[in-house]
Amino acid sequence: MVEIQNQHVAPILERMARALERLAGSDCESDSIPDAPVLYWHGHPGRLRPVRHPDLPFLDDLLGLDRQRTALLQTIRAFARGAPANHVLLAGARGTGKSSLVRAVFASVQRDDPDVRLIAIAPGDLATLPDLLERLTDRPERFIVFCDDLTFSSADANYHSLKGLLEGSALAQPDNVLFVVTSNRRHLLPQTTADQAGTRVVDGELHESEAIEDKLAFADRFGLWLSFPPLNQATYLQIVEHWRSRIAPALPGGPQFLDEALRFARRRGTRSGRTARQFVLAALAADQGADDDASAAT
Repeated sequence: MVEIQNQHVAPILERMARALERLAGSDCESDSIPDAPVLYWHGHPGRLRPVRHPDLPFLDDLLGLDRQRTALLQTIRAFARGAPANHVLLAGARGTGKSSLVRAVFASVQRDDPDVRLIAIAPGDLATLPDLLERLTDRPERFIVFCDDLTFSSADANYHSLKGLLEGSALAQPDNVLFVVTSNRRHLLPQTTADQAGTRVVDGELHESEAIEDKLAFADRFGLWLSFPPLNQATYLQIVEHWRSRIAPALPGGPQFLDEALRFARRRGTRSGRTARQFVLAALAADQGADDDASAAT
C-alpha cells in the first residue's frame, strides 16, 4: 500500500520541484532588463516588462507642434548620444499631443540610436523609483523614464519622492536616465484659493507663500518646459483635414465637413488633435452606416 502511494507521490514531487526551479529562475531574472525598446515598470513587485505592441505615433501626424517638436527632438537626441540633458516637463491642455509627441520623438530617435529605451511608469509607482534607478545604474543603455498625466495632491508621498530624486536627494541620479513628465497642470500640483492669496494655514500657523514656492520649486527641477496651449481654429481644421486624408479619404471634405468638425469640437468643449481625429472617425462610422442602410434598402 505504501509502495502504491509513493508511485503516485513521486510524479507530484517532481512537478513541484520543476515549478520551484522555474520560480527561482524568474527571481534571478527579475534584475535583468528585457531587450525591448519600450518597457513598463511595475513598482510592485518591482519588475520591468516589455511592451510588446507599443503605440508609437509618427511625427508627421502631429501638426501644430513645430516648436515643441524641435525642442524635444534636440534634447532626446543629445541624451541618446551620451550628452547631458535637462529633464522635461510637457504641460498644457488635455488632448493637445503631449504624450503622443514624447512617444513619436522617442520612436524617431530610437531608429538611429537603438540603445535608447523608453520606460513607462504610472504615477502611483513613483515611490518605487529608487528601486528602478538602482536597476538602471551602470547599464550601457540610455533610459527615458516617462510618466504620463502626472498631477499630485499636496500630501502625496509620490510627490516628495520624485522631487527628491530630481534634485536634492542623497541618491545620485544615474547619468543614463532622463525624466520626461506630462501634465495638464504646469506646476503639477493643484493651487487653492489660499495659495493664490499667498497664504496657507498649517497646524494653526500662517505660512506666507510657502505653498506656491513649494510647487514652483518642484516644477523648477525640469530644465525644459514645453507648453501646449489649446489649438486655434485654423490649426484644428488643418488637423481635421490631415486625418480625413489619412484615414478616410473617401469622405467628402469642404466647408460643410469643416463646419461639422467645429460643432463637434464645441460639443466636446475643446479643440485638440485628439478631438480632430475623433471627429473624423465618427464621420467615417456615420458614412459607413449610411452606406449599409442604403444597401439594405435596395
